[in-house]
Amino acid sequence: GTGDVTRAEFNIHIDSPPEISGIDLPDEIYEDFKIAVIVNVSDAESLADLVFYRDNDVMDGSNSDRSRTISNDLVIKWEKDALIDQDGDGIPDNDWITSNETLATLVTLIWDDPGEAILLVRVCDGMGLCDEYETDVTILPEQDADPSLSDFSWDEWKSWMSDAGSDALGFIALILAALILGWLVMRQPNETEEEAKQNAETYEVEHADDGGMLGMDHHLPPPAPKILSKQERRSDDSGYIRPLRRRE
Repeated sequence: GTGDVTRAEFNIHIDSPPEISGIDLPDEIYEDFKIAVIVNVSDAESLADLVFYRDNDVMDGSNSDRSRTISNDLVIKWEKDALIDQDGDGIPDNDWITSNETLATLVTLIWDDPGEAILLVRVCDGMGLCDEYETDVTILPEQDADPSLSDFSWDEWKSWMSDAGSDALGFIALILAALILGWLVMRQPNETEEEAKQNAETYEVEHADDGGMLGMDHHLPPPAPKILSKQERRSDDSGYIRPLRRRE
């Protein structure tokens, strides 16, 4: 006869290490200047939002214990120069530093001296599988800022003007004349300002605070019309207009 058969099925997921596709660096890197560096990395388990657990005691007869959750967070470490042994342990490419930035893939780095360096990054997942990537870095000497006009002394200005000659001085004079004429043109009152000035003279306004525009509170009310005499009504200078009367 046949004996009893026990069969069990398990779904097995094989962990994949992270994959680094590159490092984003500025086009120019200067000594003693802080820069932001970003590693481009992807992880299949993190993208699939898979959650894994670890059984700390596989000999207890249970195959469903969830003693510890395996983190999906990636551990990223940086080595500024794989050719220089920073800690003096005889291994030049293990002087790892970690980032304190909110974005885990970003780190800020500073190189103290100009020259060539090899930037190395290592990314590991929760299971301890890692990927590494390195790139060559050229550190330029510290860049001097361009001098401003205030940095020139009077002697330097006189030397420059003497070297420039009469043509350059004539050109500067033309520029100054154009600036002065432009200022005079801009100072000419526009139509609104002219109207405000005329209204101020008409209504005896000493000052208007609303941008030069006259308001209800900026002038005295006009005088009440007086009663014209018969001769004044007949005079053309009075502006009197005889009202029309409708015949019933």
